[in-house]
Amino acid sequence: MKIIRDRAIVDDEFTHIADGQPLDPTAPPFGGASRSAHEALVERPIVSLARVGEALASHAVVGVRVPTDTLPAAIPALARLALVAIELPKLTDGRAFSLGRMLRERHGFRGELRATGYVTRDQLLQLERCGFNAFEVRAGKPLDSALEAFAELPAVYQATVADPRPIYRRR
Repeated sequence: MKIIRDRAIVDDEFTHIADGQPLDPTAPPFGGASRSAHEALVERPIVSLARVGEALASHAVVGVRVPTDTLPAAIPALARLALVAIELPKLTDGRAFSLGRMLRERHGFRGELRATGYVTRDQLLQLERCGFNAFEVRAGKPLDSALEAFAELPAVYQATVADPRPIYRRR
């Protein structure tokens, strides 16, 4: 799968693992996949909050998938996670912006912060300003045109996670 990371289209190195799928590479393959395909799937898993401890016990690189109503303090072992994927349930839910900013500014999260779910082109620049650096754009939407969103506003007045100085301090 292709995603946008750091303003470029790249192959996704992580795989979303559902709660019913095994994490252990020695477990029998699921869904008819071969052993090698199963091992590739679980090398860098993204799991739900309920499975973070299990994933960290068996994998060096782990991501967690959280809903927008999650508080940063509720994410276990945040310092050990390589990725936090925040699920945007609908266009009008702005809690992901606040959660991303809290993770970066208050909790010092330096890993990949990814927006998943209902992610549209119109949200990319604002999500980036709140600390997101990776995006799973809605299925069927062209990633090339989504990249153009980052160039639409060359200057912003407000402070951002990337540059906490307001525009009058940047001159």
